[in-house]
Amino acid sequence: MWRIRKLLNTQRRDKVRRVYPFICLLLCVVPGVLSITLAKTFGHDSSNPQAQAFELAKDFNGKMDPLLAVGLRMGEYAMKKLGVKKHELKVIAELNLEPPQSYILDGLQIITGATFGNRQIEVTPAAEPKITFINLNDGGGKVTLTLSKNFGEKLNGWMKDWGDSEIVSLYIYTLPTNEDIFQEVP
Repeated sequence: MWRIRKLLNTQRRDKVRRVYPFICLLLCVVPGVLSITLAKTFGHDSSNPQAQAFELAKDFNGKMDPLLAVGLRMGEYAMKKLGVKKHELKVIAELNLEPPQSYILDGLQIITGATFGNRQIEVTPAAEPKITFINLNDGGGKVTLTLSKNFGEKLNGWMKDWGDSEIVSLYIYTLPTNEDIFQEVP
């Protein structure tokens, strides 16, 4: 009986010895791949506004969440669509005031400069996010955005596939189009 145990222990030990290098490699390579991905996505130039916004949002919130990246994307889209710069928008946000939906607000504040302190952001509790951006300049204009109908399913799939909220956030923030994230509504 003890020979069988000894054989099993030897087999387990051999298996661990074979698997251990792969575990170590994985633990060493994954952080490196993430930093390479960030570098390739944003470039090495620290003056890249996208890289700065992403890092500032992460520092502001304390972590990077996919809905924080959504807030960044929504704000960028609205500023471009309305032809305004930072601090030239009023933001009216209708959303759930609890995380994770409230993380959208952090992204909006970082990218648009509309904050609670300068009274350029208003929040109303709602079940589903609906964000309206109003141009404060003479030309006026507004744009209203909601999450895409299938965004929740896609987000769940991305989290299941990659399992890391920072990687999913980076993916969301660097998608070439907005159609999987949000849509403009009248």
